Amino acid sequence: DHQGIVEPLAAPPRSYMRPRLSPDGTQVAVEILGEKLDIWIFDIPTGKLRRLTYEGTNRSVLWSPDGLRVLFGSDRHQEKPRNFRDDHEAYWMPVDGSGEAERLTFSELNHGPQRWTPDGKTLSFYEIHPETGRDIWMLPFEGDRTPWLFVATPALEGGVSFSADGNWVAHTSGVTGQREVVVRAFPEAEPAHQVSTGGGIEVVWPFNSKDLFYRSGNKRMAVEITTSPTLTVGTPRVLFEGDFVNSPGGRAYWDATQDGQRFLDRVTPLYADERGDLAGCV
Repeated sequence: DHQGIVEPLAAPPRSYMRPRLSPDGTQVAVEILGEKLDIWIFDIPTGKLRRLTYEGTNRSVLWSPDGLRVLFGSDRHQEKPRNFRDDHEAYWMPVDGSGEAERLTFSELNHGPQRWTPDGKTLSFYEIHPETGRDIWMLPFEGDRTPWLFVATPALEGGVSFSADGNWVAHTSGVTGQREVVVRAFPEAEPAHQVSTGGGIEVVWPFNSKDLFYRSGNKRMAVEITTSPTLTVGTPRVLFEGDFVNSPGGRAYWDATQDGQRFLDRVTPLYADERGDLAGCV
């Protein structure tokens, strides 16, 4: 919670990565590293854990806005997958496991889903480019679904979250030489307003929260942001500090309930065979 009080979930010990809460807050879609990386669904009320993906390696999990589908990056289209970090495209499939996974992006570059706009009409996804690093693209779910480039710089950009009104995008940027959280107008992309001070990463911006959250070191930070009638960015404040598992990149390794009052994170294990246990007041 906002005081940093931790309540463990009743999930069995596994090597959990990048958990994501369902829109109604009752389920967790999470990557689990076993013989390979796959997507699993943990049901909070029943404490049951079930596997969703079997084909290829799968990561970068994300819920659809209606909670009926799960998106992920996968190399299942490759005849001979080379590395779990290479050759991924965005897919989605029903959360109940019925039907086949549908491929959403098509390229020779590495892709993965990030976040939806509040209206569910546009999906942000990242692209790993050999010259510009990690860039931010948008995939509309209306018309012919032609992707368009949102931000590309020589630095790494990623970890996208949208404002509740859909007019702003927050993400991590390395343009200054240090990763910071910035907010850009959507869909115009410019200008960029810096939110964090002294470094920022792993952005979480719940739709029903007045605060945007991010990580700075082992501190979880909160910034009050208003977007109407104009963008107003408050002063970052420390929410809590803890020994949680941190992301090495821009994409958040933690998540929040829609009202921003409770968080889902991974705690540092007590034993060598329990890596990244799930915890949170949910």
